[in-house]
Amino acid sequence: MQKFSFALFALAFVLFFSSCSLLFNASSSDEATLTFRLGGELFSKMKNSRAVVDDAEDGYYLDIEIKGGFSAKKTASLSQSGATVSFEEIPEGVTIWAQAQAYEVVDGEKVIYFVGESDKVTIAEGENEISLVMKKYESADTEEEEIGVKFYVSANAEANTVGDGSKEKPFKSVEIALQSLPTTSENIILILSGAFQTPQTIYNDFALASGCTLTIRGGDSSAKLSEGFTSSSSSAVPITLKDLSISSNIEVETSTKVTLYNVKSAGQVVIYGNGQLLLKGSTVIEGELKPLDADAKIIVAGPLSASTVATITPSEYTSGLQLIEVAEGAGVSMSNVYKKFKVKANGTTEWQLNSSGQLEKKTSTEATVGSVVLSDGTYIAQEDISSMTAEQKAKAIAVIFYVGSTSDPLGEKTLGLGIEISADTMTWSTSQIGQSSNTQEVFSDILCTNTSIMPYDTHVSYDYSGTSYLFGDLDGSDNWSAVQTADPNSSISDYPAFEWANNYAATYSITGKYASGWYLPTAAEMITLYVNLYSDTKTINSIMELLNKTTLEGKDFLTSNRTYNQSDNFLYYSILAGFNTGTPIHEGVSVGTGYACAIREF
Repeated sequence: MQKFSFALFALAFVLFFSSCSLLFNASSSDEATLTFRLGGELFSKMKNSRAVVDDAEDGYYLDIEIKGGFSAKKTASLSQSGATVSFEEIPEGVTIWAQAQAYEVVDGEKVIYFVGESDKVTIAEGENEISLVMKKYESADTEEEEIGVKFYVSANAEANTVGDGSKEKPFKSVEIALQSLPTTSENIILILSGAFQTPQTIYNDFALASGCTLTIRGGDSSAKLSEGFTSSSSSAVPITLKDLSISSNIEVETSTKVTLYNVKSAGQVVIYGNGQLLLKGSTVIEGELKPLDADAKIIVAGPLSASTVATITPSEYTSGLQLIEVAEGAGVSMSNVYKKFKVKANGTTEWQLNSSGQLEKKTSTEATVGSVVLSDGTYIAQEDISSMTAEQKAKAIAVIFYVGSTSDPLGEKTLGLGIEISADTMTWSTSQIGQSSNTQEVFSDILCTNTSIMPYDTHVSYDYSGTSYLFGDLDGSDNWSAVQTADPNSSISDYPAFEWANNYAATYSITGKYASGWYLPTAAEMITLYVNLYSDTKTINSIMELLNKTTLEGKDFLTSNRTYNQSDNFLYYSILAGFNTGTPIHEGVSVGTGYACAIREF
């Protein structure tokens, strides 16, 4: 059996990049389980790069060692399906990091192929994630050794010298190097120095066998493709541009896959057809990133260190269009990368990426009548509601119906209607006091008293315009307290509409800063809702339909006020109707039942 020394396998330059994740799953409130999973790609790389030729292989292995506030070490066998290494009973709150080695054992000797190390992470309760980057092993006592066929190029090559692609006699351009590549291996074109002043193009007649790869990388900081780079529209060979500065445009042709790894691009990056652009490392695109087709893919293939990677200009501004994806095994999640990309405005319309990498209308921090409130405190303008993504609709909690100033009848505040209404009708009260005919005395703090505006001796419709409809009690946020004061021996279950409104957030799983403050509106607030957001246009129903919610059409609503009849002292329950026709508001019927809704201040 032919055998090579350990030094021959020392691999100095970081050529292969494999991002994996260490996942910490909490097994109790103060302990976590750490599981390291590695796919089969690294195993395949090790097999393909193996320099030892024999009939008996002793095996491939992965060592993982945890250091810091918790120490442990384990070994697992590597195979085509990868490897899994688990550590248990890691205390919450400790700071740790991981180191790894991927190696082969040949005749009892350890041959290291790849090594890796993670960042330091403090273990928190629940699931934690860190990235572990595997790279080819390097040793100080060996010369640089890389797998594959390597050719050198230099823009500073002597003009009269015929290069042969060696380090001593480099080619003068990438195109010349391409013509010399073998068709059955991993190929590296190393740019030693200099800025190429002509466009570097991989032409359509360039072809390598299936399974081959091509890497074009810079050897020092002077290595530049000043006039840009264009891939071939016919080659299916994956192309990697690495450690380069590119001053002009990069064009990714149809059906090609191009990886930018530690690349600074000053020009545009254009993706044609169904081309794929993969991004890694400290890549920054200073021009625009332009996918020119809905099938073009922007894929994050590893951790991105820049704070902003690129501004994307999509060919279509369509809500839900997938602009970026995260490759399997990239070692990062979409939630960690999508904010690194900006989306260029479409005229005056602002767009953004959501946490799934999909295109959506940009939210605002300014509330206007008709805008939808999201659970994170941002707003979707009324004209953009039809373009809301499913993710945004899931976050919707209210529709703004009043934005007032100090001179407005309801004062300087912003009010929103919760997008859910009660499934069934209910009574204002089941309490004996709540049903008492002596309403004016018992509930004097929350009465609607302007009988010239609300005459209780007839059941007809009234068209309220202007501000004269605002009467009596205007603010319902404290009305439940008034009911409790008037009827101290009752419970909230004796007042079903108040109970429904008070439990609104819990019933509809609203958490965070909007988990409280919801209340049953007054008649004045309900009429304001009608005048500002409903009226003849039925705007509120259209918004509810776009949010896939029950509309207000055909329903009478209870309010937090009490009303009374001066002529015969007959009690009318506080029902505000009128959303059934979209025209005038009319006084409710005397049976005292209706639907409930909830509002709050924003």
